[in-house]
Amino acid sequence: MITQVKAWGFALERLRSGDEARLVDAQGRLSSIAKDVDLQIVVATPETSEQQAAYEEAEQVFRTLKASVHPVEAVTAVSARAADLVRTIR
Repeated sequence: MITQVKAWGFALERLRSGDEARLVDAQGRLSSIAKDVDLQIVVATPETSEQQAAYEEAEQVFRTLKASVHPVEAVTAVSARAADLVRTIR
């Protein structure tokens, strides 16, 4: 799990440093991603010591990326905000 978070963080860190990034949606349309994209992360609260250790490592990645972290209970609000932002770029 933490390896996946770190790999994702590495990709986002490259984006933040100016590497070009693009997304392809389900219809095959291409969109660019700005390096200053507002990054919002929703996480489940760790319940075991192993999960807590992984979360602490992930927090370092989130801080490096200057991402906002939200509890899973906020997923509806975060996803609604993301949907609103997607509508503004089309």
